Formats: sequence, structure tokens, C-alpha cells
Amino acid sequence: MATVPEKLAAYAKMENIMPPDAQCTGCVQGDDRLVILGFKTERELITEIGYLSSDAKLPILHACMNALCELMKGKAVVTAGLPQRNAIAKLLSDNGTLSEADQSFVIMAELALNYAVCDYASRCKE
Repeated sequence: MATVPEKLAAYAKMENIMPPDAQCTGCVQGDDRLVILGFKTERELITEIGYLSSDAKLPILHACMNALCELMKGKAVVTAGLPQRNAIAKLLSDNGTLSEADQSFVIMAELALNYAVCDYASRCKE
């Protein structure tokens, strides 16, 4: 079996709202959807993380974004760019796999995070 409806619903209901004073952001657009992920850090650890989305009616998108936010809280920024697909799939499914359609939303979440990490790195250079 792929995505577990109860797990998907629980993660979709979470509210990881992007911090208004996020230090770095990553934006991904696709199929008429826009996702912006932002985080704050302290001593190179992600202390606050959240997102904004243009699509309020798509539970799988919100579940993937919220699962990613939960996974990244307290993590070192340097490790945040590592692939998170398997970890997200384990949170949302009973066997650690997602359908191809659901995987596209996990990829969107990962891309937004990677762009935010790149933004963080560019700001550290300054």
C-alpha cells in the first residue's frame, strides 16, 4: 500500500507557517502551484521552518511540506540539502513508498528546501 489516508490527513492539518522574518527562502512553482519555504537558524541549526502555498486544497502537498518541516526542525543547515524523499515517504505511508503522483509533491518540497539552503549559503558568504 502507498499513502495512508490517516497519516496524510494528520500531516496535511499541521500548520508550519513560514516565519515572517525567515532568514532564507526557497521558491518552487509548478502546475499552477507556488510553494515558498523559509527558515531561521541559530548557530547553523534550523530553529524555525515553515512554508506558504498558493494551493490550499491539496492535502498531499501540505502533508509533504509539513512532514519536511518536522524533519528539518533542529537539524544542521549543512545536512538539510540531503535527499529527504525516503524519510517523508516513511512518515506518510505504511511501507515507505509513495505513488508516482505523490512523489512529485515530495520533490517539490525537497526543491524548495534546497533553494532555501542555497539562499542561506549565499547569505553566509556576504
